[in-house]
Amino acid sequence: MKTHIRTLLGVFVSAMILVSCTIEQTYHFREDFSGTYMMKFDMRDMAALGGADSTVTDTTFTPESLAKIRNKYLQVSGITSATATYQDHVLQTGFDFDSVRSLNEATGKKDEAGDASAGVYVFSQSGKVLTMKVNREEMQEFDTPDMAQMGEMVTFRFVASFDRTIKQVKGDAAVWNKGDQQLMIEFPLKDLVDKGKNLDVEIRFK
Repeated sequence: MKTHIRTLLGVFVSAMILVSCTIEQTYHFREDFSGTYMMKFDMRDMAALGGADSTVTDTTFTPESLAKIRNKYLQVSGITSATATYQDHVLQTGFDFDSVRSLNEATGKKDEAGDASAGVYVFSQSGKVLTMKVNREEMQEFDTPDMAQMGEMVTFRFVASFDRTIKQVKGDAAVWNKGDQQLMIEFPLKDLVDKGKNLDVEIRFK
């Protein structure tokens, strides 16, 4: 079963229609760096223009495939409350994680076919610092002619919020206002495979 980003972009290619879309991933980190994760892919614009019809999406996001996504998450130690739903052309998946380790493992877990989950970023935490680094090696699989056609049409958006107080954010990709308890990162697909683009972010807490 192809899961998450590769499947989502495959649906976009199959739609064969030039309409922009956004894949949004949200994270909330508690004081101890446990938290919640949610991924949302809204295909309503494609559906409205006749791109994301039932022959593409409804046969991809079946009850059986959604159950496999949930079960794959739950195979990771520290992951609970896994969800995967597809309704009105909106796919949402998510889970609770007990640590940065389980978050990374769940979003980077490969299935029997070698297909990875939705993890664009790999997280690391040391003391009061949380780092988000793009997994460049894995992301190079999207450097293909089909994906190049979608370079400006597909946008990735990451929203991270925290119970801890943010002291400083380093990284050109992040949008953060001093005093806020969340930050946002947004970029087109073409930047994800461009090694010259620095999309890494470091968050330092008080």
